[in-house]
Amino acid sequence: MINVYVDGSCIGNGPGGWSVVIKQDPNDIVLYGKCNQSTNSRMELTAMLEALKYIHANHMTDCHIHSDSQYVTRGINEFMKGWAARGWRKSDGKSVANQDIWLPIEQLLESVDVTISYVPGHVGVHGNEKADAIAGLAARSKKGLVTNLQLRYR
Repeated sequence: MINVYVDGSCIGNGPGGWSVVIKQDPNDIVLYGKCNQSTNSRMELTAMLEALKYIHANHMTDCHIHSDSQYVTRGINEFMKGWAARGWRKSDGKSVANQDIWLPIEQLLESVDVTISYVPGHVGVHGNEKADAIAGLAARSKKGLVTNLQLRYR
């Protein structure tokens, strides 16, 4: 099983960053990016989307994706099928937010072999802590560049 950790970070409703950490020996694969104007929810979802894109493009199987966002994990595991069946409306009839990210997530989930679960944040889970740190650095960076990761995480 390949463990994948995703996280998003946002400074207010402003600059945001996302990261994906794919645990593969001997080195982790790290993906990350920045958005100049975003929300935390969008960055959490973007991290999931980017993980799924990578898994799909690289024909990876038996992946377990961990997210510290209940919005993302519950959205995928509990609510997404119902939203889709109702035309991407919640049970109260209101439109689901962030459909531009949810829809490609839904499509990719049909073609990849993944399990998605919630992991509590900031409790010492190495992959989650690393994803959190990288997403935060990306959000705070001027051009989305994150450096010196090797020094912190070996």
